[in-house]
Amino acid sequence: MTIPKNLTGSIDLNKIDEKYVVKGKDGARYVDIKFVNTPDNQYGNDYFISQGLPKAVRDEVKASGGDYPKTPILGNGNAYQCMDGQSNEGTKDSGGPAKASEQKVNDMPF
Repeated sequence: MTIPKNLTGSIDLNKIDEKYVVKGKDGARYVDIKFVNTPDNQYGNDYFISQGLPKAVRDEVKASGGDYPKTPILGNGNAYQCMDGQSNEGTKDSGGPAKASEQKVNDMPF
């Protein structure tokens, strides 16, 4: 997969759905976000940024067979320094290209 070296984005904090904010240690709060590629965006943005669902919610919906809840679009993003078409298909452990048998299956709904 060819990926950009840098992504920049801007989100509207007022649009975050608080029920999907995850509380961590020492008062830390986390929100999952996802970048969705929009190559034909009329405003020149490469991505829109929406709020993701915490893993616990994704697992619960997957187990129940229900529909994933809709989450808000928080903003937009752009790609920079697109690595001149280079691919980033290595694995963390090997540092080299992953074989088909080694590729992880992603249970993300997007």
